[in-house]
Amino acid sequence: PEPPEEDRKTRFMTPLSPQLIDDFRRADNNDDWLRALQIAQQAISESPNNARAHAMSARAHWRLGEIAECDADVARALQLDANCALAIATQAGRMADDGQTRQAIAQLDTAIDKLPGDASLHIARGWQHQENDRLNEALRDYQQAMALDPQNMRGYVNAAAVLHSLGRNSEAADLWDNGANACPDNGQLAYNAGTALYQQRDYERAIGHLD
Repeated sequence: PEPPEEDRKTRFMTPLSPQLIDDFRRADNNDDWLRALQIAQQAISESPNNARAHAMSARAHWRLGEIAECDADVARALQLDANCALAIATQAGRMADDGQTRQAIAQLDTAIDKLPGDASLHIARGWQHQENDRLNEALRDYQQAMALDPQNMRGYVNAAAVLHSLGRNSEAADLWDNGANACPDNGQLAYNAGTALYQQRDYERAIGHLD
């Protein structure tokens, strides 16, 4: 028998180059969304039938406030691969922006059941929990995201913010330190780590980030 249509679609996707994926992650980590969009457009040019390329573009458009373009890219990504995690995460973020928080979390729950190994889904769900003061649930998602993708800055940043909100400032400082070490090209992350460690009077580690 022939494989299901979704399997046929994903089987013939042109893979993205690891360099493009790394470049996009770096731009994302630094909130450089114009650069992220340029990288995504290059990815689409090189691999027009790759769902992740369109999802990268959707995320960049979303963060730039270009909502129509974001929604079009999400639709294209999910047409190519209904299980494209980054597209699902972006779509959930859009739903929450429109006040559909419960539906967004339900969508992310379903996606994580199918794709438990994808950090972007845990970060997206963690953010929804954080925004709705479910801090312990948020922290669990961020911790899972850090374990799955240690190079993704957002797990560290968001988890540190949650720990600070819970009054666990020493743990937050350690997390800033871990994040800055994992993402050494991010100056803002290094500054935040140094500041948090300095406030905890951990001057030796603080100077390592602030020097």
